[in-house]
Amino acid sequence: MSNEEQKSITPGIYLWLIAVNIYISMFAFGGGYVVVPLVRRSFVEKKKIFTEDELMEMSAVAQSSPGCRGIRRRERQGR
Repeated sequence: MSNEEQKSITPGIYLWLIAVNIYISMFAFGGGYVVVPLVRRSFVEKKKIFTEDELMEMSAVAQSSPGCRGIRRRERQGR
């Protein structure tokens, strides 16, 4: 992160992040299929923090990684 990018981060962004995460958590009963459009609207369209392609790449990585059940199963197996 460059100095210009660090300067553009204001303390208000942290409050915004908390508010957006609470908003998404309130409506995310359906799992990932509900979360992606909410994240897209907040982070891509409104704030332009990352692009549509970056969001899709993050979604692909998240879908391919194991969830908590898979991780716990591996812990029990000793791997």
